[in-house]
Amino acid sequence: MDQNIFLRMNTGVHTSSITELRATSDGSYLVSYGSDKTIRVWDPISQREVDQFRGRIGRGQDGHLNSLVITPDDKYILAAVQTAVEGGFSIRVFDFKASKLVRSIAGWGIISSIQISADQRIMLVVDFHHKKAEIYDYQQFIRTLDRSSLLETLDLPDGHPIAACLFEKDGKYRIATTLWEFSDHKNSLELHEFDPETNSSERIKKIESPNTRPTTIDCNQNHIALQYNDDKRITILDFDGELITEFECTTHPFRLCYSPNGNMLLAGYQGLDGECIVYAADDEYKPLSHFFEHRSTAGATAFLNSTTAVTGGGDDNDIYFWNPETGETRGQISGKGEAVFGIGLQGNLIGFGNTQDFKVDANNYAPLERVVDLDNFDMYGMGELIDKTFIRAKPQHNGRKLEVRNLEGNVQLWLNEIKLTNNPEIMHPDSEHKNGHWFFAETFGFTDDGIALAGSRGDGRIYAIDVDESKGNAGPTYIACLQGHTGTVWDIAVQGNRMVSCGVDQIIRIWNLDEIPRPKTDDELSKLKMIHPIHAHPIDPILQMFFTVDGEWVIWSKSGYYDASLHGDRYIGFHVNRGEESEAEFYASDRFANTLFRPDVIREIIKAGSEEAALQKFGLGGLDIEAILPPTVIFAGDTTQIVDGDSVPLEFQVSHPQDQQLEKAWILVNELPVWEWDAAEPGEINPSHDQVHFKIDELLLVPGLNRVKIMARTKLSQSNPIQIEIFSRLDEVNAESRGVGDLKVNEVKRAKPDLYVLAIGVSKYRHGEDRPKGIVAEPGKLYNLTYPHKDAEAITQQLSQLSNHGFKKVHTTVLTDAQATKANIESEIRKLGLTLEARERRKRKAKVVARDVAVIFMAGHGLQKDNDFYFLNYDVDPKHIGTTAVKMLKIGEVINNYKAEILMLTDACHSGQIGNTFNNRELTKSWQEINGRAQVIFSATTADNVSIEHDDWGHGAFTRGILDVIDEEQERTMLQFFPEVSNLVRAMTQRVRANPQKPTLTVLGVMTDFQLKRLIS
Repeated sequence: MDQNIFLRMNTGVHTSSITELRATSDGSYLVSYGSDKTIRVWDPISQREVDQFRGRIGRGQDGHLNSLVITPDDKYILAAVQTAVEGGFSIRVFDFKASKLVRSIAGWGIISSIQISADQRIMLVVDFHHKKAEIYDYQQFIRTLDRSSLLETLDLPDGHPIAACLFEKDGKYRIATTLWEFSDHKNSLELHEFDPETNSSERIKKIESPNTRPTTIDCNQNHIALQYNDDKRITILDFDGELITEFECTTHPFRLCYSPNGNMLLAGYQGLDGECIVYAADDEYKPLSHFFEHRSTAGATAFLNSTTAVTGGGDDNDIYFWNPETGETRGQISGKGEAVFGIGLQGNLIGFGNTQDFKVDANNYAPLERVVDLDNFDMYGMGELIDKTFIRAKPQHNGRKLEVRNLEGNVQLWLNEIKLTNNPEIMHPDSEHKNGHWFFAETFGFTDDGIALAGSRGDGRIYAIDVDESKGNAGPTYIACLQGHTGTVWDIAVQGNRMVSCGVDQIIRIWNLDEIPRPKTDDELSKLKMIHPIHAHPIDPILQMFFTVDGEWVIWSKSGYYDASLHGDRYIGFHVNRGEESEAEFYASDRFANTLFRPDVIREIIKAGSEEAALQKFGLGGLDIEAILPPTVIFAGDTTQIVDGDSVPLEFQVSHPQDQQLEKAWILVNELPVWEWDAAEPGEINPSHDQVHFKIDELLLVPGLNRVKIMARTKLSQSNPIQIEIFSRLDEVNAESRGVGDLKVNEVKRAKPDLYVLAIGVSKYRHGEDRPKGIVAEPGKLYNLTYPHKDAEAITQQLSQLSNHGFKKVHTTVLTDAQATKANIESEIRKLGLTLEARERRKRKAKVVARDVAVIFMAGHGLQKDNDFYFLNYDVDPKHIGTTAVKMLKIGEVINNYKAEILMLTDACHSGQIGNTFNNRELTKSWQEINGRAQVIFSATTADNVSIEHDDWGHGAFTRGILDVIDEEQERTMLQFFPEVSNLVRAMTQRVRANPQKPTLTVLGVMTDFQLKRLIS
């Protein structure tokens, strides 16, 4: 894959540890950044993400954020980023309101902290690597966006500065920095004073800390608070560095933060089962409240205001809002995934668990709770007996045993009497890495041929270590580095040449262990010892899997081919660099569904053990993501506007790769389609141009807020939407006097849609036979039915009553029995599309905004064949189903382009195949919405079951359920309608058969409450 394009997760929160939290000065927004290299902006009220800032990233630490500050006036975000450019670090300046990268300023050392004075007069940049802190004129810096505004440099020769705080005293600025000198274990705090009148500084205090280094620091209006790395102390100093108090916490404190009014001090914590604590700074730092919701390290702390504390962290990188006086939870931001702590293998079954219930001991496994079957990606719960049959990490092999030992507080991984971590013998005597390689082994085990595997805490690497003394090996040799996890690896399992691993990043990874090199000679081993372990033979996972808490899932290869549940592909995508001075872009994989959704490739990778072999089988070459990137919608105007009129002109451009052709562009206003361009329609626009310009004279608005969404697509991919908010000042009173076509503006807002019903029911077939009593089914036979034609007629009659009740007018077409031929059905499907298109043109001309609804009802026999679903029409030939029956995938291609909201009701055997099932995700993906309109597929039963009819009901069970629910007097929304029908059908069928009929529901596109209230009124 292109080095500027990276496959990344996007689960709704940070996918690795949250490093820091910052609130705007008024508490309106919360900004977070983490080890996943993203900056995210949150609305504290809705607890929803409202923005993301992405810059250029690379492999490893390239793109990692080290420090972030919001300017006191909330105009800018300054972020210190590790980069591959000269100097190692850049400061990226983002315009907070405009949501864009303004400049990236390179050439800095390792920046451990950025501080801006409250009066925005000076800026402090702390350089860990060069042992210094630089003071800049902030106003000049923000104007020039370079380093010419440097006022003074503070040399810090006694240690590397880890953290700093900046405050004012007596008209001068003071800077407190914590220092760490790891060569002789000296730790200290230095207090400097800077005079802005003379641009000079002096050190006024140095406080030695011989036992442990102070790690984080913060200050309020009078005090400096210090937290230490290796103990539970918090030290409080005054602005002259004099001790005020020192106390010990009940857990290991981390990330100190004062409230805006300075009355409270918040401490996060490190480790497991700890607590965040708020101390009363105005009452001798007595504990005020405790917060226990994070399951592990709470590594980020902030205050929205003096009444709301915020902490981020835990196993799943959640963000909590809580009352600092009581510890009561006020809100939570959670993603769609969970950390995975346990993993096991049993052939093509992978067991995994999300409960952290173990110690650092490979024989004390985290429990397995769920199973995924790689043959069909079915998922189910784990029983206690099944759990024991799964192969887990194997810490013993041929009399050798891997174990962790804690010697004088130094926890290391040992193989019998050989130390594997922090062992100088790991390195060749001539290697420049003579001190060995230190890491904490969180999980470990052997391959079947005796290679030791060790998964590390923090950096996400899994090391393959040769420990075969029979080769004359003087010590263990790191022969491979398995790279993929972005945080702690919690568990591994090996069976044959396959390994699975899991960790805090919520992803399960599958590896082919045949890719690990097996050195055979002393010379080969000696050469490997010259290489640092992290640069040992790199191995990538062959597949990666992510499972959400609500049942969605996605599995993908290293190139980006994937298989997924209905919406699972929204959680991975491509981070596309646009240079150091430009923002990066992110495209979720569902933007590429036509190209990258390849379940066949994924299954072959599982079978063959490599992506290369799978691609060769299907004749696929290297995947050029750059060539299939989605089109980009470019809007040059203000994305937030206030207007007085009932319409606005709108111009935008769509750019796309040169070897693609633009197929469609469309606009939604408040999720209603109001404008569309199609390349198939004749016109002056040339879709082959790499930049296509669109000009709309009048975009119709409604009074109040108009959320405008512009999108475009090519054959290969679909753009990310551009979103604009336009507020029309027209109110109901003024709107009465202003006409829009033949309607008033306020009437446009309340304009009713039309309902179009096409009902098809086939009871008697040309080649059908009456079913003999006592015979349920017989292969090769097509039996006539009793009620489908009545089902179609009854549904039509019932929906016709909705005229003037939710719909302005109801249009109906009914095909039953001999009328329901293949030709007639396909013709009516096409005709309905043309009718809706003509209706859309009339609405545009009249400036009417109303979202029509099309209901297609089909009752009769359904059949699965070759992974497709067929509806059996009157003239079907049972011996030639593929050519004489109605193929639903073909119908779906037509329905996809309907200019209406779609409700598909199917009362037929196996009709769940139309919706989202594990057995045929290809069909569902082919029906995915491509124009922003909603599609609801409500089917009588699951893909592997039959739909039944009964004389007591006078209809099929599914139809009877729909009729009964609609017929009730009670008013209900569609969200209530679907489960009520499903529950009724299950109850009815359970009375006549052991296996109840279970309707299935699939929703594609955007369904709002407003839309969902229309069918039932």
